[in-house]
Amino acid sequence: EKKRLMLMSNSKIAEKTMILEDDVGDILEKTSSAQTIVDELSGKMVAEKKNLISNYKKDLEMDGLYARVDLGILSDITEMHQTTEQRQEKVADIRSQLEEQISNMENFIFRVGSPTPTPKPPSQPKGAYSVLPDIRPPFSVIAGI
Repeated sequence: EKKRLMLMSNSKIAEKTMILEDDVGDILEKTSSAQTIVDELSGKMVAEKKNLISNYKKDLEMDGLYARVDLGILSDITEMHQTTEQRQEKVADIRSQLEEQISNMENFIFRVGSPTPTPKPPSQPKGAYSVLPDIRPPFSVIAGI
């Protein structure tokens, strides 16, 4: 009876051993397949990493190049802005001078064209003209000379 129990036990152990060996074979097969996929993906990952690093370096180079170009353009724009401001100041000065001359001419024309004598400011001596260097005094003044 012991022999039979041992034989049954050995038979069960052998059966379980075969099942375990099949399982180990399946696991080894799956591990091998997974390792192949891991190796393939690792190669792709290394290639992509090299590609990304290369493109990153190119991007940095282009950033530097365009930054220099942008600085040049900015410098030109700043120079144009300064030139424009200087021109605006000159135009404003010329405009101010022209407005002053027009005002003086209007006053002159008003006084010359006016039939009645225009009142003179109190600071001017009597008989003096403010802006008329080439106009002769009235005849009554000449007769008194």
